Amino acid sequence: MDSYSNLVINAVDSIRNAVVKVDTYRQKQSNNQQAGSGSGFLFSTDGYIFTNSHVVNGATKMLTTLYDGSEIEATLVGEARHTDIAVLQSYAHVSTTARLGDSSVIKVRQLVIAIRSPFGC
Repeated sequence: MDSYSNLVINAVDSIRNAVVKVDTYRQKQSNNQQAGSGSGFLFSTDGYIFTNSHVVNGATKMLTTLYDGSEIEATLVGEARHTDIAVLQSYAHVSTTARLGDSSVIKVRQLVIAIRSPFGC
């Protein structure tokens, strides 16, 4: 296998347990109806998740699905619509989290990998 493929495989293997699916619901009449879904990642062992603001904006309920298939409700902690970032808190306690990098050391044209769409969402 080529070295690029090995790098991607190793990156995915190291982070896959931190990637979550985020299902959103909106209040319609007297019940919650599914409004959409997206992905996010756990960045702390006490269940904090980064996702996109457009995924959770206007949601009345958010349900996260972890890599092991467990579903845990989450609450919106904050969002910045102008940068499309949101932080959720789930009540999961996990051992695998994504390690945030230092953007000041990134070079123009440096290779990056986006890992998303858990469970085919």
